Amino acid sequence: MPLLKYNLIKEYILHTLDTFHTIDINQLLDCFFQEFPKEDKNSLARAVLEVKKDLEIRGVLKIAFEPDRRQFISLTKKYMVARQNKSLDDMNAEPDIYDIVSQHTAIL
Repeated sequence: MPLLKYNLIKEYILHTLDTFHTIDINQLLDCFFQEFPKEDKNSLARAVLEVKKDLEIRGVLKIAFEPDRRQFISLTKKYMVARQNKSLDDMNAEPDIYDIVSQHTAIL
């Protein structure tokens, strides 16, 4: 997967979790399908799941399973603390997720 595509998906996942805090995997995929309606759903879902798994391995995401095997995704405390410790200047230097999405919708 190209780095730009990976970063776009990663930032969208993180932004979504900032908004919802915890989200069902199906709800997350629905958010992507609504944001990128022209994309092939199968390839988009595969890319989102790859990035989600990578973020889970890196300790950014925490996955909780319900008895019915539904996955709920949230940010780890370790990641949230690290993000809170970021200086205000660093936070302001990051591009807004909507700017990234609007500039790169054709990448997906």
